[in-house]
Amino acid sequence: MPLVTRAMIAEKFGIKKTGPTHVVNNFIQSDGYALKDIEEKLTQYAMQDFLGTEEEGLPELWDMMIAKIEGRYTEPVKEKMEAAMTNEEAKDFLEKTIGVNKKKNAK
Repeated sequence: MPLVTRAMIAEKFGIKKTGPTHVVNNFIQSDGYALKDIEEKLTQYAMQDFLGTEEEGLPELWDMMIAKIEGRYTEPVKEKMEAAMTNEEAKDFLEKTIGVNKKKNAK
């Protein structure tokens, strides 16, 4: 994982560096983050909140989180529509732009 991505994960989830970076023969042995701190901050619930999703699979959440941090994430269409349909302004927008008519559909 790129160093920039690792640093951004730490920043986004409030993970504090508690030790020095330890490098041996050009390999990072320790990046200075304690496993305990990572486990406490980088939880399923924290990733769901960060992504605004109800996805429960950890591998899927991890991939989505990395994509979002690296600027490659696009919110799934289903979730966008569910979020939009809970918003009255979005319903009005759909009605105006694609001709959805509540009265027509009510018949």
